[in-house]
Amino acid sequence: MQSASKNSFWYLTFNISRLAVVFVGTILISRVMGPHDFGEFSYLLSIFLYSTALDSLCHESVVKKDILNSKEEGIGAVLGSASMLCVILSVIAGAMIGVFALFFLENSAHLAALLLFLPGVFSKPTNPIGNYFDSKLLSKYSSLALFLGGFFSILFRLGSLYFSKDLVFQTIGYSLQGLICSAALLLFFRVRSTEKAPWSVDSKTVISIFRRSAPIFFSTILFMSLSLSDVFMIKHILSAHEVGIYSVVMRFSEPWVIISSALCTSYFPVIFREAGNKLRQREIFVQVNSISALIVLVLGIVLTLSMNIVVPLTVGPQFNEAIAVFAIYFWGVFFLFWANIQHIWEVHNGHYYLSLYKTLFSCCVKIGLNLYLGQRFGLKGFAVATVVAYFFFGFGFNIFGRYTREYMRMQMDSLRWSSLWMSLSIAYSKGVAWKNRRF
Repeated sequence: MQSASKNSFWYLTFNISRLAVVFVGTILISRVMGPHDFGEFSYLLSIFLYSTALDSLCHESVVKKDILNSKEEGIGAVLGSASMLCVILSVIAGAMIGVFALFFLENSAHLAALLLFLPGVFSKPTNPIGNYFDSKLLSKYSSLALFLGGFFSILFRLGSLYFSKDLVFQTIGYSLQGLICSAALLLFFRVRSTEKAPWSVDSKTVISIFRRSAPIFFSTILFMSLSLSDVFMIKHILSAHEVGIYSVVMRFSEPWVIISSALCTSYFPVIFREAGNKLRQREIFVQVNSISALIVLVLGIVLTLSMNIVVPLTVGPQFNEAIAVFAIYFWGVFFLFWANIQHIWEVHNGHYYLSLYKTLFSCCVKIGLNLYLGQRFGLKGFAVATVVAYFFFGFGFNIFGRYTREYMRMQMDSLRWSSLWMSLSIAYSKGVAWKNRRF
């Protein structure tokens, strides 16, 4: 128990620190670059991020499970096979980026900048080392490697802006993140690993990891389309300037989704402990949905009212258009909270297919609305399309299924004033109890 607690502490410490550094650094970078240049970089970055969907064909959950289920002498075969699969996927991802750059980017500077993401792509074969550390409750090493990569990447990107706003330096800096993380993982593995078995590649293990990861890949590519399709469509329907504005809106919204993940993580073991008590499970789901509704409601009001001050102070008055767009876009976070919570229910009840179907449906809704609303109303239209798509992703799609309608009733019950007040009271009492234990 103590080992698991220490592991969670280091995991949260380094990951929260990394996210804070990257968030602050990205805001400063956008301020210096301005909407147009930051929009061009965000567009190129979205192409690179699409290629990283291939990483899910060697998904961390599958690799971790194989490591945990293997005897000591078999772990080397799992690590070697997973690493080889990552090499193959990196080559395919690199080829995809190269083809896109050569055939779809007419600007030679943008072509060069996109190709400089490739070093980051080829750093992926060390990912299984991070999975190994996580499986052994040594997440401080994998998390520290990610923190070092993010920290020095942001440092390089910020420093390069004093000399040039060229996109080439930004893409080099972003690639450094993967390279530094990869080097740190190799160093930590060499120094701290207790693994003695030599690495080896087993074709059956490679195929097994690939086959079991395939369903996750389809969900990943659909969710990336749901999240990143805006950037592509804004670039081609409007301009790079609007991409920069919209990207800042997305950056300001991203940190709050982490709260949802933390909330779900804390309730996950509680829900599974109550596997045989359906009534108690229902109470827990209503409670956690109520808490998330309260969080988003308070955040939405505070942030919407304060963005008139926050935006000019952080990214500068050149991004003032983001204020009105954020006031619409942020309310999609409400349904992202609910979607994350529902994922626990889907896993617990074995409804794995639901995530794939609702992501596909929501993605189609978003692309269709983007084409219509984006052309008519600009960035506000894209923001409305996002909120509507996330509405179906986290709530509306549930009306189409017999089992999901049952869960939809839980979501609706969580919005009753009695449920909201009860959840707030429980959260307060737990906070007081924690404070009394500590002091």
